[in-house]
Amino acid sequence: MLKKHLLFLLYQLKSVSKTLPRLALCTIVLAAIVFVAGYCGNLTLNEKETFVSVDVAIVMPDDDNRLNLGYNFLINLESFSEVCTFTPMEMEDAKRALNNNEISVIIEIPPGFVDGIIYGDNVPATLITREDAGFETQFFCAVLNSGCSTISYTQAGIYSVSDLLYEYGHSSFVKNAEENLNVFYLKYALNRGYFFNNENTSATGDVSTSGYYIVSGIILLTLLCGLTVNRYFSCHPETVLQALKRCGIGNPYIRFTELISISALFYVLFGGILLIGGLTFFKGMVDISFWGMIMFFVVIVSIVSFLMFINSLNKNKLASTLLTFLLTALMLYMCGRLVPAAFLPDGVVAVGKCLPVHFWSKSLEGALYGGLTVTSVLSPIIITAIFYGGSLVADKIKGREH
Repeated sequence: MLKKHLLFLLYQLKSVSKTLPRLALCTIVLAAIVFVAGYCGNLTLNEKETFVSVDVAIVMPDDDNRLNLGYNFLINLESFSEVCTFTPMEMEDAKRALNNNEISVIIEIPPGFVDGIIYGDNVPATLITREDAGFETQFFCAVLNSGCSTISYTQAGIYSVSDLLYEYGHSSFVKNAEENLNVFYLKYALNRGYFFNNENTSATGDVSTSGYYIVSGIILLTLLCGLTVNRYFSCHPETVLQALKRCGIGNPYIRFTELISISALFYVLFGGILLIGGLTFFKGMVDISFWGMIMFFVVIVSIVSFLMFINSLNKNKLASTLLTFLLTALMLYMCGRLVPAAFLPDGVVAVGKCLPVHFWSKSLEGALYGGLTVTSVLSPIIITAIFYGGSLVADKIKGREH
């Protein structure tokens, strides 16, 4: 019995291997397209840093000494001068400049603004922007919102200490505690180097831009090249299935051999390209290791199981091809593999984290660049089991129970 199963597996491997030339040609064409897209994306994401400068008009009372002192101090801060240019103006002049696109935003500060922050009255300032506000204005508003949140945290800290001292009868310490906290929070704001370290961030996450596009390209190539082997899924006539059933080879094993044989074909082709490229063209861009190549095969099997599941849903190969192409484009976009997730809406990113492409990407990144985790190892195995089981259920519903 075991010999029959082994012979059938070898037959499947031999049958699928006949499509290798066509698959290789398809890979070359698609790889050229993916390479050009990845090269352009790499140039875009690796552009030199651009500094955003926001021109801000300040409308404030002249007789507020604390406000003037705070303003003079603020405009001399290096962190502010890098991103903002403050210009004192009258309201009419400021509105005229805003309408003429000479400034990006107007801030009208009322009298007693600084005192309101110190004593908790929180007198609000008025922010005026154009209806067609650009990126600079949005960036400045985000900075202001961050500052407002920081002020609310500091005020909450001061109030909580004061309330605690009053509650336990130590009101004489309230003034000193508030002064000490104010000094501490000012040090916190002015000496950021004591609390924060400079770190480089990337839109592509933990991998380099080239690594991001290599992983995305592998997934895209596997999914699209899978369209060339659609005919090898469920390709046996009913009479052949009946004969195989009498020999003890049922539909679960047939599906298993389809999965393994097509995965082996992809692994030989893509794994060979990756191995040769990692030692020559992509040297230094990927980290080839024994366990990494094993994990690469696991991910390939998981992707092929997805292709097998899609083909099991419909006997019409054209419909399966169109559905595969549609889902491929949709998943790659929502998982941030066409455009980095940092540039996508939050809702799209949240949905994308639940899709198979997200888990395949994390597993490939761990396989090719180190850092495999339990989740990145188990997730493609679980996805394979789900799609393999889904294929069997679909077959049963369609009547292929042999």
